[in-house]
Amino acid sequence: MNDEKTLPVTEMRNPRSMDLDLLSSEQMLQVINAEDRTVADAVAAQIPQIAKAVEAAAGALRGGGRLIYVGAGSSGRIGLLDALECPPGHAGLFSTAEEVGRFGQVMLDGGAAPHGAVLAQTTVAEATRDHTGGLEDARGLGWRCRRGSAFMGVRVSPAAFGHTGFTGTSLLVDPRGALVVVLLTNRVHPRATTTAIESFRAQFHDAVIEAMER
Repeated sequence: MNDEKTLPVTEMRNPRSMDLDLLSSEQMLQVINAEDRTVADAVAAQIPQIAKAVEAAAGALRGGGRLIYVGAGSSGRIGLLDALECPPGHAGLFSTAEEVGRFGQVMLDGGAAPHGAVLAQTTVAEATRDHTGGLEDARGLGWRCRRGSAFMGVRVSPAAFGHTGFTGTSLLVDPRGALVVVLLTNRVHPRATTTAIESFRAQFHDAVIEAMER
């Protein structure tokens, strides 16, 4: 076992929170709040280096590259937060149309991908089946199923499933027609109150299927 003194500070036990489980709720929150305040000072000391990293990441994204986080724990959480801010930021679907389409193809193919399966067929089947039989809308595990999903249009099969995003995005997968349809829009500009996207999605999906059936 490693001597704790040789570990990076991020891997060491914090002496100020050693007895966290013995504190009252208020005391616990005071300790957490005090530790949170130290973050701002630590970040301030590294702003020149952070600025260089931001400029490098922005340049890579502008050139069609990617921003990749490597590590465990914190890196994943930071990546998730940054996904909300780094382009393209489509609510509910965070990627380009091409890559969302690739993900849809994986779901259509039962989890299979060009370089090997990323999901088991049983996992895909369980995620995309109706788990809410007693409700008006059919919902899977992270997916909307056919029943009650007007955004899919009227031409898809009962096996279709999909996902929508607040800003006017959607991914539709229909196994019966071997179909994957991606729609990424910015329906919140200039106002987030408009609801026209609801009917537009359905019309768009119907038009795509109609064109493919010709």
